[in-house]
Amino acid sequence: FFINMGSIGRTVGTFLTQPLMFAPGSAYHYSNPNFILLAYFVEKYSGMTFREYLSENIFSRMGLENTYFDFFNQALSLDPKRVGQYVRYYDNTTENLEPMAVGADVLQLDIGVASGTGGIISTAKEYATFWYVLFDKTTKGSPLISQSSQEAILAPWNLAGAGHINLPNGESYDTWTYYTQGTVVICLAEGCPGGPKWIMYTGGTITVRTANLLDYENFMMTQVWTSSIVAMTDHETFQHAFDSQIGNPNNVVNEWAQATQFNNPMYFAFMKMYENKTDAEAFWQKDEQHYSGVITRG
Repeated sequence: FFINMGSIGRTVGTFLTQPLMFAPGSAYHYSNPNFILLAYFVEKYSGMTFREYLSENIFSRMGLENTYFDFFNQALSLDPKRVGQYVRYYDNTTENLEPMAVGADVLQLDIGVASGTGGIISTAKEYATFWYVLFDKTTKGSPLISQSSQEAILAPWNLAGAGHINLPNGESYDTWTYYTQGTVVICLAEGCPGGPKWIMYTGGTITVRTANLLDYENFMMTQVWTSSIVAMTDHETFQHAFDSQIGNPNNVVNEWAQATQFNNPMYFAFMKMYENKTDAEAFWQKDEQHYSGVITRG
């Protein structure tokens, strides 16, 4: 989704005639186009634009004053509060991971055309407010949604994996992770009979990374947001790539970015929720321009 077709409906038209992967209801697969299709249905059956519907029925009702949807992705109105997207290069041959350079993300996603699967602009504080209302275990999402709607959102649809997790505070659990309706839940028993232990979402674009982790039992939430990724390499390799002028810049960056845990925001989210002091956290505190973390507790 890099080219805005001019409307959500026209974007739907680019994939609507593609063959189905499987018969509806027989399997589950994460699909960005499905969320765009849902945004189109919102417009069709409400008679409102997606922006108007979100503003009137969600943002205004929750008092979210700095949250909005911009179909034109700043082309018509520049938002001075919006952060840029960058790549931060570090020398992995040095003990303290010395910074080498900062580059711009030249392949940014047009979040306007990603309507339904992205495109909402917000702040960490207001996004936490949204989660606290949506996933409140006591009110069951009221007054934003009904109890049955919250249960449908959190229902385990597809097993992503089963394993064991060791938390930074020393606790450990056997876990079952499931894809749900637009998010992920981690449960302490197969099938989530007692509901999820954690609700989590992580995603982003090429350089943006987000992690939202909610302890559903204790109503404690941690967020990690960043507008840049870390790329680890050395001076010689970096300069060779710069001078040779060969290769798609995204491919060059990805090779260096995959070699570091600092591009895994969910790692930091779990770490911060359980207050473990590690070398990674020390790096995070040292480089405050890279990660902006918000810890909120109910």
